[in-house]
Amino acid sequence: MTSVGQEKEKARPPAAFGAVLLFLLILALTGIISTYKFGGLTFLDDSFALPRLNFIEATAGGFASIICESVTQPLELMKVRLQVGTSSSQKSALAVFLHAIREDGILSLWNGTSAAVLRQFIYQWVKMLLYEPIRSLMELQFFGGKVRNPVVWIMVVAGGVAGALGCAASQWSDYMKVRMQADLNGEYKSLMHCLHKSIRKVGFSGMYRGIIPACQRSFIVNASELATYGYFKMLVVK
Repeated sequence: MTSVGQEKEKARPPAAFGAVLLFLLILALTGIISTYKFGGLTFLDDSFALPRLNFIEATAGGFASIICESVTQPLELMKVRLQVGTSSSQKSALAVFLHAIREDGILSLWNGTSAAVLRQFIYQWVKMLLYEPIRSLMELQFFGGKVRNPVVWIMVVAGGVAGALGCAASQWSDYMKVRMQADLNGEYKSLMHCLHKSIRKVGFSGMYRGIIPACQRSFIVNASELATYGYFKMLVVK
């Protein structure tokens, strides 16, 4: 009875996960209302309006990232197995590649693709949706919204924050991605099977292990990536 009760307790999503979902729901509703009813969000100063939450652009970016993730999945799988592997068949990328094909066929190189594309879509969608509004809010806070050219340090911070939020929203799917890619024994039959077993084994909170370093890495990557993109775009447009 005690073990069953503990399993049920573990299966309950943590408050942090619920907070992320609630935040995304509120954000989505706000964007829909502002886009289709009021034509934009305005704060404090009528002369300054935040850009609309561009769901079309974010969704297109999400689907584009799915294509990239699917194409590069074999490389990602080899990387994960090299990182977690201890057997002689996992001592080099070539060894992992040949072992996977020999044991399970060439399609096994795409193990975990369902979790990988789910993670990538959520991550990219949230990041692209939030970057412009965060940047505009910072421009409003520090410059009153009167900014002719993008400020580099604001782009750096906005890109980092957007990337970290995207990472936080997709961390649970990243957990499944790594488990399915590292699976050499066929333990996980599908995405839903992996989700079910993960919840029973570690609970939703366990799927958020490593969230802090993951968000730190994502902050650094996106701070440099989005700021560089925005800066050179500004130079080209000029």
